[in-house]
Amino acid sequence: MDLTQFSGGMAQGEVIEISGAVFSEKGNPLPGTVVELWQANAYGRYHHSGDDSPEPRDPHFQGFGAVSADKQGAYRFRTVLPGLYPGRTRHLHFRLVRDGRPALVTQMYFPGENGNARDGLFNWLGSEEAQQAATARLMVASDRSKLRFDFVMKA
Repeated sequence: MDLTQFSGGMAQGEVIEISGAVFSEKGNPLPGTVVELWQANAYGRYHHSGDDSPEPRDPHFQGFGAVSADKQGAYRFRTVLPGLYPGRTRHLHFRLVRDGRPALVTQMYFPGENGNARDGLFNWLGSEEAQQAATARLMVASDRSKLRFDFVMKA
């Protein structure tokens, strides 16, 4: 799904691609899982009426999307690198839905972000292992435009 083109124009910001797959705890793909993504625009503002940030709105950035995982459990989003807003590091929000029921709500963090060490929710994860599990992986070293983020959940 492409979130970078909306209302007849192209979103502001650095375009990135997030892809991955949804797996069971046993490592089996979970096709048909709906993967929802929502995030701030490149300026750090969300595309909803409750965000009263002084940062600019981007009329060409959708800010939300949903896809169904394919037969291999794979999904893909084309979006923009989210901007920063006070008190948080860069992150994406995900909600996974299986069999019509919310099954997992989580956030994805970006590797190498200085703000990760200061982010309260990132630090709440506790162990380095948990923090790594919540952080995307670069598909190509030193290229943050293509990231991989897999989900593991109860089937």
